[in-house]
Order: sequence, then structure tokens, then C-alpha cells
Amino acid sequence: MFKRKKSAPVAGVAVDPVAAALGDPKAVATKFPQYTVKDIKAMQAQFATWIDQANGSNKSNVTTTEAPSDVVVKQPEVVLCGLFALAIYARSGNTVPFHEYVEVLTLFHPKTSFLDKQKAMFQLYDVDRDGVVSPDDAHHVLTRYLDFNVDVVETIATSMRPFMKTSAVGLTPVEFNQVHDQLTSRMGLGANKQAIGRW
Repeated sequence: MFKRKKSAPVAGVAVDPVAAALGDPKAVATKFPQYTVKDIKAMQAQFATWIDQANGSNKSNVTTTEAPSDVVVKQPEVVLCGLFALAIYARSGNTVPFHEYVEVLTLFHPKTSFLDKQKAMFQLYDVDRDGVVSPDDAHHVLTRYLDFNVDVVETIATSMRPFMKTSAVGLTPVEFNQVHDQLTSRMGLGANKQAIGRW
């Protein structure tokens, strides 16, 4: 019988120490099943790049695994969705840890259930965290993060008030969903209909 020779070890690809510090990709993928291990590795590599950009080219000096929020929200894929930026700031403030970044990505993932997206949307719009979405909350989000014009914002605020039956100051989650459904289905909003569908 011939003995099988052990294969010589294959030189592996150098692992970015910053990306490696963001966690075991398999463990992250287990927590967020919408993504594969390959997806997580790619996101970690991208996230590490943002950290490097904020800390300069000398990676040996990098002592954080959090990326500055203002760096993350300026990325092209984030700029396309103002709510993404809002979610980053609402959760993390000045810096964002990788796991929170993935949580935000998950909110907008096609595999995330509609109910979970509704809950997340309400939480994003409840700026003052008082349990209801007031016209002021909506105005703040629509103008600061979604760049809506004044006419559209006023249309939304006007449409909100008749639904404010449970609370005198804002919409409950159920009422918020009703307003959202109404606004995204109204045909009278013309070119703005697609934009309102984002909120």
C-alpha cells in the first residue's frame, strides 16, 4: 500500500487585520441569515476600507473597529437611500460598529419581512422616541435625510393629521402604516409618487 503524501501547505491570501477584527464571518452570517459567508466577508472588507480611510494608510495604528458615521453615509450605495443614513445616525451617532451596519443593511434587504420593515420604518420616523410619529418627526426626516421639497412635505403632514385618532400629537404604528399605504398609492402626486414610496 502506498502512503498518501501530505500536501504542502498552500500560501494563503493575506488577511486584513482590521477586517479580521470585525468578527467571524460564519458567526455573523448565522445571526443575519439573509447573507452568505461570502457576502459577510465582502462587507467586512469594505467596512475595513472605510476604517482605514478614516485612520490613514498605516494600519498598525488602527485601534478601532468602528467606522465614522459621516464616512459611511457618504458612500454611493448609502447616498442612494436617505433612510439608510438616518438609520446609521439613529443607532450609532458619530461612529458605527460593523454589527450595527449589517443590522441597517438587513432593514433594506429584499428577504426581510414586510412586517419587520414596517416596524423599522416607524422607529426611524419616531425621531423623539415618544412612541408616535408626529408631523414634526416626519418633517425632520423628509427634509434632512430624503431631500423632499416643501410642497411634498406639506402634503404628507396634511395627510397625517386625519389619521391621528389614538394620539393628539402623532401617529401610532398602525396609523403610520395606514398613512404610508395611502400616500404610496395616491395617483395625484405625479412625479413625486416614486419618491414618497421611499418613506
